[in-house]
Amino acid sequence: MDLIVDALSVKLGKRIVLHDASAHLRPGRVTAILGPNGAGKSTLVKAAAALVGRAGGCVRLDAQDVATMDPASARARSGICRRTRRCTGTSSPAMSWRSAACRT
Repeated sequence: MDLIVDALSVKLGKRIVLHDASAHLRPGRVTAILGPNGAGKSTLVKAAAALVGRAGGCVRLDAQDVATMDPASARARSGICRRTRRCTGTSSPAMSWRSAACRT
């Protein structure tokens, strides 16, 4: 089940916080999203899981636009899971993402 992000842009209020992001995520692979604070990492994942609206571009899960899916269904089918933890020896949180179903 491929997750394809194509030219994704997200606008929060009047500000574009993510501009023209693209990725092709494949099953069975681990993908890391790295960048400084405020770079749009969390926004990218939230938009891919249909948790925030998008200003442009497309996110497709198995060739279906996630905007046409129920948000809970999109999250469940994508297997996107956010885990936040503290790095040893630092005061800033590190985020790791894994492509496996979450159990809370």
